[in-house]
Amino acid sequence: MSDNKKQMMDIQKVKSFSVAVSDEHQRNWGDDLFSRKENDPKYNYDRSRTRLNFQVSKGGELGPIDKSKSITDKIEQAIKNRVTGRVNATSNHAVSIVFGGNREQMRKLAFGDQTISENGNNWDVDSCSGIDRWAMDIYDFCCREFGEENVVSFIVHLDELNPHAHAVIVPITKDGRLSAKDLFGGNDMNRARTRMRELHSRLAEVNEKYGLERGDDITITGAKHKSTETYRRELADECRALSNEVGMKKTLLSGLNRSITKAETKIKALQTMVSNLEKAEAYKQATIAELEDYMKNHLGDAVEIKAKITATRKELWDVRDKLNDKKMKLEQAKLQLDELQKNTSHIEARNREIKADFEKTAVSYQQQMINKIWAQAGMKALAEIADIYPRMTSIHDSSLFDDSFAMDFINYGDKIIYCAMYLYVGYINEATNFAESQGGGDSDTKDWGREKDEDEIEWIRRCLRQATKMMKPMKRKGLCR
Repeated sequence: MSDNKKQMMDIQKVKSFSVAVSDEHQRNWGDDLFSRKENDPKYNYDRSRTRLNFQVSKGGELGPIDKSKSITDKIEQAIKNRVTGRVNATSNHAVSIVFGGNREQMRKLAFGDQTISENGNNWDVDSCSGIDRWAMDIYDFCCREFGEENVVSFIVHLDELNPHAHAVIVPITKDGRLSAKDLFGGNDMNRARTRMRELHSRLAEVNEKYGLERGDDITITGAKHKSTETYRRELADECRALSNEVGMKKTLLSGLNRSITKAETKIKALQTMVSNLEKAEAYKQATIAELEDYMKNHLGDAVEIKAKITATRKELWDVRDKLNDKKMKLEQAKLQLDELQKNTSHIEARNREIKADFEKTAVSYQQQMINKIWAQAGMKALAEIADIYPRMTSIHDSSLFDDSFAMDFINYGDKIIYCAMYLYVGYINEATNFAESQGGGDSDTKDWGREKDEDEIEWIRRCLRQATKMMKPMKRKGLCR
C-alpha cells in the first residue's frame, strides 16, 4: 500500500486484571464518575459516542456491551473451571490485546464521511458497517490464534480519539495449564519471536481489505528489542515528557485565551466607536445639506451660513479620518482574533493528541510497574511459605503463618499491589487515600521516599512492606468510660 497506513496490535501479559480496568473496558461507570472522566483533561472520552461501543461474543455475535459480569470475574471463572494444573502466584492470569491502526483509516471504517466534533456533541453520528465487519474478522482472528474458549471479552470502543478493540484472553493451554508463555511460543526465544512475527503477518492478511498494512519486520529493519528495564525507564521518561508538554500547552492555551478575550473586547469597543462615528458622519452630512439649502433659498445671512458650512465640512473630514482609522484598526483586530483562534484550535487539537498518547503511555507504564511489583510480591510470599512449611508438624500449626506476608498477600494481595504502586511512584496521598478507602491506612508515611542509590529491587520490597502495613485494618480504640 502506498499510503502507509499501519495496523496496530499491542499485547500485554497481566498477572491481575483489576475491576477498575474491567469497568473501563465495559464503561461500567455511574453518571458522576463518567462526567468526571469526560471532563478530566487527561482522558479523551466522548460520552455522546459511548452508545456506539459494542462487543463481539461467542459465535461472533455483535451486540451491546454486557455489564452483568466483570471481565475480572470471567477470567477467574475460566481459570477455576478449566485449569487442571497448579496456578502459581507469578502466573499471568490474562493477556490484554489492543487492536487498531492508523487513526484516519479507523475513523473512516467507524464513521465514514461523517464529521466528528472534537468537543463532543456527536449524538447525531452513527457507526458504519465497516467497523462491524472489521471487528468480526479480528474476533475470528483471536479465536483461530488463541481458541474461542479463551476469549473472555472482546469490546470495541468508538468513543475515543482512535477507534480500537480490546481483546482479553485467558492463556489456558489445550492440556489445561495456565501459561501465557506457551501460548506465545514457549521458553525458546527464537520460537517466541517467530510466533510474534507470524501473528503480525497473519493479522495483516485480515487487515489488508480494511486498508491497513503490517509494520516493518524487525528481521529486515534490524531493529532491536529493548530490555525490560530500558523499556520501563523510557516509558517513565516519556510519561514525564508528555506530562510536561501537556503543562506547557495548557499554559500556552491559557495565554492565547486571555489574548482572545482582549481581542474580542477590543473589537467590541472599536465596533461601538465605528457606529458612533458613522452616526456623527451622517449628522454632519445632514447639517451641511440643510445649510446649503438655506443658502440656495436665501433663508439667512449668506456669509454666516457659508462659514458654518466650511466649519462643518472640516468637522466632517475629521470624523471621516477617525472613522477610517477605527475601521482599519477593527479589520486588524478581526484578523488578529482569527489568527489567535486558529492557533488555539491547532494547539487544542495537538493537546488532545498529547493527552491520548500520555494516557496510553501511562497505562502501559502502570501495567509494567504492577507486573514488576507482582513478581517481587510472589517471590516474597513463596519464600515465606518455603521457610514456614517445613516447621509445620500438623495442619494445626497454621498459626505459624499469622502476621506473615504470605497470609496478608492471600487475604488482600491486589490491594497491597496497588498501594505499593502508588508508593513506588511517590504518590503518598493517593496511597494513603486508597488504603483508608479499603479500611486500612494506619501507618506512618512521613518522609517516605526512595533512598539515594537504593537498589531497585530493595525499593520495590520496601514499598511492599509499607503497603502491607497500610492495608491492614485500622485498630479502632474503644471509648473510655
